[in-house]
Amino acid sequence: MASVRRLYLYVVAAIAMGLLLEGGVTLFRVVFEAIGVARDPISVYDTPDPNANKTAVSGALAMVVVALPVWLIHWGFVERLASRDDAAGAEERASLIRSIFFAAVLGYALAIAASDLVSALRQGLAGPLGTRDPASDLGYAVVGVSASMAPAVTFGLAWAYHAWARARDLRLGPPLVNGAARAFRLYLYGAALVALGVTLQALPGIGGTIVDAARGYSPAATPDGGYTSIVSLPITAAWWVWPLLSSAATLAVTLPIWAGHVFYARRLIRSTTVGREEATSRMRLAYLVAVAVVALGAAAALAIDALTPFVALVPKATDPSGDPTWRNLAALALVGLVPVAFFVGARRRALAERVGGDAAAPDAARIAGYAISAVGLVVLTAGLVTAGSSFIDVARGQTVDISPISGSRQWALSQGIAQAIVGFAVWSVAWFGVSRRYLRDVAEESGAPSRRFYLLAAVGVSLVVGSVGLVTCLDWILQAGFGVSGDGGSDGLSTSFATVVVAIPVLAYHLLLLRLDSRSQPTAEEEAEAPLPAAPETGLGVTPGLGVTPAPARSVVIVAPPGADLETLVDRLGSWLPADFRAEVRDA
Repeated sequence: MASVRRLYLYVVAAIAMGLLLEGGVTLFRVVFEAIGVARDPISVYDTPDPNANKTAVSGALAMVVVALPVWLIHWGFVERLASRDDAAGAEERASLIRSIFFAAVLGYALAIAASDLVSALRQGLAGPLGTRDPASDLGYAVVGVSASMAPAVTFGLAWAYHAWARARDLRLGPPLVNGAARAFRLYLYGAALVALGVTLQALPGIGGTIVDAARGYSPAATPDGGYTSIVSLPITAAWWVWPLLSSAATLAVTLPIWAGHVFYARRLIRSTTVGREEATSRMRLAYLVAVAVVALGAAAALAIDALTPFVALVPKATDPSGDPTWRNLAALALVGLVPVAFFVGARRRALAERVGGDAAAPDAARIAGYAISAVGLVVLTAGLVTAGSSFIDVARGQTVDISPISGSRQWALSQGIAQAIVGFAVWSVAWFGVSRRYLRDVAEESGAPSRRFYLLAAVGVSLVVGSVGLVTCLDWILQAGFGVSGDGGSDGLSTSFATVVVAIPVLAYHLLLLRLDSRSQPTAEEEAEAPLPAAPETGLGVTPGLGVTPAPARSVVIVAPPGADLETLVDRLGSWLPADFRAEVRDA
């Protein structure tokens, strides 16, 4: 199939499917309401429209009637071709356009279905448990069960069908290569990473709620702000039921999504056809490193929250939340091991899967080391800027509360110091590891792409951020010189000045490392003068050309069909062959 025609078929099929899904959401919502699922909440300021459902159903039916034939024609054509057990079917299943289509549809449908399923679980279980969303007391609209279940079911069915179709493609073969394989992995590992990130994001709320409930904490009543609640459900349960219900609903959806995608990826690794390539793919390595970084970030956030109240004892800062000093430390002890376990597991698996890989495969330990160093450096510098700007404000006598939520500048100073301490601990441990590798082999490590990317990113970011801060400082100074009152910009001056002060040593340090690395690399003249590798010995151990006939070379012949991508085959074979072997293309 020509690429232009294939692109047309998939684009039209995607547009028609979008109309089908939009109409299906409306029809499912009406059906759910008809069978007794809770209706959407109606604001007291709105007048119910008795014809609303009739209008919605008519529009939805119109979409389905028009879009269904279009989708059936276009999608049916490509599916019939992809189901064939011949060369044309194999070409269609392995095409780049089809892989991009599935990655986009699966990712979008999964995101909509998951988010609405979480909302449906929250609102559907709130009433039986005697609680409700606190946002309703502030006048915010709360999506009802039927309005959440409808897209969850519609998009969930769409995801299930396309997941089945793609799994059939992979089962029939051929194995995906190049861009088609990368598009599939982008969805597979991207969905797993996002689901894990949302899961880890719910941990602080769970730990804090459990600790607060155990210590008998009871929050003050939330003021309605002059609004009238749009939900009339009475609250009969304890205050902690809703936050735990909200977090539990999130975990009930995101954890199976993460586990399912990880399990499928491991099935691919155990496959005899694509297992080795999947285990050593760059995108899987990037996923494992990203999991380690995300988990480390979640653990660092918990540690910062736990350390801040203790640092605040020095300037005698008051926690704006009014919590006791040990509260966040107890939450850290309760749930802190979860992100740590994910971090250790992802890093260990990344290192294990690279063992025995080809020489051209990326070094997992090096990449993970620089990625973790980057996380620590970001947390460290951000904490130093926060602490520095807050210290300047306190020294200038500005000690009033910044806001009821963020607290005083002394509290912000304590947060910045705690953040800097945690960031320095992460950065120093990771940097010690990469520096030890650097000292073992300066020439190889100084030319590693991951090290160069890390150093260039540190230099570029510190240069840009420092320049922006310097512009603000100079602007304020020039305004003062021209006699313009600088009071309007004095609040941001401390932050800009602290940014410049922090950015200068970071920039200088990494520029020095770049300079040292450039000196460690051989020049063009040195590379030209380097001795050539010795010629391999023959089977008789005698150099050819001295009157002794060498042992005949043996070869393996691969017969490929006309038009086959031989360059990709040669590159792949070359990465698998030992040092004395080579792969080359010869015309028959």
